[in-house]
Order: sequence, then C-alpha cells, then structure tokens
Amino acid sequence: MFWKMYFVIYAVFVALGNYAIYKNIVNFHMTVDFVETGITLFSIVPLFLFSFKIKNKFVLFWQTYYVLFLFIECSYLYKYFYFDNVKVAEGLVGILLSAPAYVGIYLFVFPRKVFKNEIASKPITLLVVFDTRQEAEVLRRLLETSSIPVIIQADDCGGIDPRMNLYQDVKIYVDSLRIEDAKDVLRAFKNQKQ
Repeated sequence: MFWKMYFVIYAVFVALGNYAIYKNIVNFHMTVDFVETGITLFSIVPLFLFSFKIKNKFVLFWQTYYVLFLFIECSYLYKYFYFDNVKVAEGLVGILLSAPAYVGIYLFVFPRKVFKNEIASKPITLLVVFDTRQEAEVLRRLLETSSIPVIIQADDCGGIDPRMNLYQDVKIYVDSLRIEDAKDVLRAFKNQKQ
C-alpha cells in the first residue's frame, strides 16, 4: 500500500517539476535539461511496475536505465547545488521525496531471489548431510544456480558462529518435486570434489 501511495505522490511531483523545466527551455544549452528531465520523467514507469508488482521482463534494459538514471540524477544535483545560486530548501525537499523512488526502482531492477518463501509451502526432502557449513554453502549455490530451491538446516546462528555447530550436522533440504535434479547436481559436486 505504501508503494502505491508513494507512486502517485512521486508521479505528480516529477510531472510538475518537469513541466516547470520544460516551460523554461529556450535555447540550445537547455537541451541538457530536456534530456535530464526526459530520463527522470521515464523513471515513473519502473516505479509503477514495482508498486503494482508487475514482473520485470526486460532486466538488462532496466538495469542499464537505472545506471543512466542515477548518473543523470547525480549530475543534476551537482549542477543544481554548485552552478546555480543554490536553492537549498528546494533541493533537499526534492532529494527527500525522491529517495524512496531510488530504492523502489532498485528493488524492481535488481530483484532478489527468495527461495525460502517459494519452498516453504512445498514438501521438502533431505538431500544430503555435511559436516561443515562451507561444503553446504557451495552445494547450495550450485543448486540455486540450477533454480532448485534449497533450505540449509544448521545450528550455527546462520553461519555467524560455526563453533555452535561442532556436534551437529548441516542438512540440505530441497523441493521434493526437484529431488532428481538435485541428486544430479549433488553427483556432479561430489565428482568435482574428488
């Protein structure tokens, strides 16, 4: 709900700000402002997609856009604070209103893989038991690379304090429907280890 409400506020804020800038474009030197405002205006699109939980189908395009967007925003802030006779209050309000947009667009552009939620509702099967967390983590990365959801069970504070797990094993569980794929990855892992 926060992101939907924030999207509306941000869209109005960006539209009004860009309208004010477009009104003042009168010569060739202002063309830079035209490009900057166009890129900033376009930032409404990924924020909308994130706010309404629409899947990112063009990851590389949006990642490239995000880098360009941040570059333009930083250069605009630099120009605004150092070359114009500073309107500090307006600039700070703009930064405060835009900060959640940078976060929301980042979360849309660079989505995190959340396997634990995906696997929590499915039946799981024990795949293998290791003596150390390090071996389990290597296998976990290999399994996740193969898009196989994984859960590691160890009593070591999430890998922070390995000493706590001295007398217990580290267990790897996988989705029961993908057990055969997981066994293939495990075989390759054991063969590579030897």
